[in-house]
Amino acid sequence: MLKRLRIQLGMSVFLLFAFSNAQAELARAKDPGLINYYYQIANFPSPDLTQSNCKVFIEVPYDELVFVRVDSGFQAEYSFSVYLFDRKNKEMLFEKNWVRKVFTKHYKETNQKKRFDRFDTEINTPPGRYKLRFEVKDKQTNRPFYFKIPVKIKDFRKAPVSFGSILLLTVPPDSPDQNELPVPIVSNRFSKNFFAFFTVGKTDPKDFNLLFQIKNRENGKIFQRDTLLISGEKRFFKFSPMVRVDSLISGKYVAEVSVLHAKNVKPERTPFEVAKAMEFKNAKQLDQAVEVLVYIASSDQLEAMKQAKSFAEKKKLFDAFWERVDPAPGTELNELQTEYYRRVRYANEHFGVAGHDGWKTDRGKTYILYGPPDSVERQFDERTREYEIWRYNKLGRSFVFFDQFGDGNYRLVERR
Repeated sequence: MLKRLRIQLGMSVFLLFAFSNAQAELARAKDPGLINYYYQIANFPSPDLTQSNCKVFIEVPYDELVFVRVDSGFQAEYSFSVYLFDRKNKEMLFEKNWVRKVFTKHYKETNQKKRFDRFDTEINTPPGRYKLRFEVKDKQTNRPFYFKIPVKIKDFRKAPVSFGSILLLTVPPDSPDQNELPVPIVSNRFSKNFFAFFTVGKTDPKDFNLLFQIKNRENGKIFQRDTLLISGEKRFFKFSPMVRVDSLISGKYVAEVSVLHAKNVKPERTPFEVAKAMEFKNAKQLDQAVEVLVYIASSDQLEAMKQAKSFAEKKKLFDAFWERVDPAPGTELNELQTEYYRRVRYANEHFGVAGHDGWKTDRGKTYILYGPPDSVERQFDERTREYEIWRYNKLGRSFVFFDQFGDGNYRLVERR
């Protein structure tokens, strides 16, 4: 299920989230046993810009469904409904219902987080603000999950340039139909190069330069920058620049398209995540990856890796360690491993002090084990030395760090 993973490794408790809400829109049920799913709401104009359209894409992971054995394999069945209401939630303007049947021959596929049942629907309604309601119910449990969100449908005639939603694709679009949208990867997680498809409407006859960028979502660093041109009397454009994952490390990013030197045109953005299998170019890199396992590996496991007689032997032990805690065995990536080393990188970037890598500090260790706090409060003592209080509301825990010597190295002084 899409839920928090709590794994006991040695003496440490390692808390991770298999999926992150920031990475894609995720409808997450509070109660266990209900179906969680990804969704994306895409705005796009008609080629003549006279109509504003909305398309809803849905992805339901196989491991969210209840499969039962049938004669030739395994089958899951569930219903899904989409309703559109006016802004005041009084009048229903649109309704679409599905009964979805998902079949697979192999039992192991019924637990896959990376296999999805995908479908979509188009909503044609005037620009404005609305309420969108989803309802999903598994046939076996017969328990419904309702989810409601506000939605805005753009008016593509108002601004000199306006962007349709960015859709992330594993292959470039090849449809000859100008008004047909390709089906995106809604969960927005990639390990290889992909394409960012978007439409552009232009009401001003002059030429405009567009800027397509890939940015790190945590620090704003730019990794890719492409310039595109829209010109002439044409009013409708489609682009699908390649996102070069080869140049990115595992982490959280955002794809953004904007108009150069135009303050009155809002940029369009969509988040995504890069999750690559770990590769080591030399023994030093592997040694560093092993060293930071100190928070989650037992002393015996660490010692065995450190005492390995060759690079190959150490890599084999390293891989075996992560295979034992892989939340989705048999898939290309280990989400737990990816998230762990993403937190290590974040700790090094934000909590390092002179003589100490960030992951070795008390704040770094806490961040690696528990993730980002829900809130951070800063206080000062009578000598203006600073405290930080990290609160994890869902866990019911707080950590107090104290910069005793004013050197930026906040030491853990209290757990609550």
